[in-house]
Amino acid sequence: MNERLKQLRLSLNLNQEEFGKWLGISKSGVSDIESGRRKVTDQHIIMLSSHNISEKWLRTGEGEMFVQDAQSEQVAAFLA
Repeated sequence: MNERLKQLRLSLNLNQEEFGKWLGISKSGVSDIESGRRKVTDQHIIMLSSHNISEKWLRTGEGEMFVQDAQSEQVAAFLA
C-alpha cells in the first residue's frame, strides 16, 4: 500500500506537503509512509476514498486508482 500511496500522490502531481494536507499528516509523515517506515492506516484509506479514490486499489492494487475517473475533479477541488 505504501508504494500505491506514492503512485497516487505522483499521479495527482502533488508534492509530499500538499498530499500530507489531504491526509491530515505532515510532509515527513508522507515521506515515512512512502519509504515504508510508517504504515498506511485505515484512517488514511477512509480519507482518500472520500475523494473518489478506490479503496480496493489502495488495499490490493486491483482495479482502477480512481472511482469514476475523478482525478481531474479531485485535483481541481483540492487546489481551489
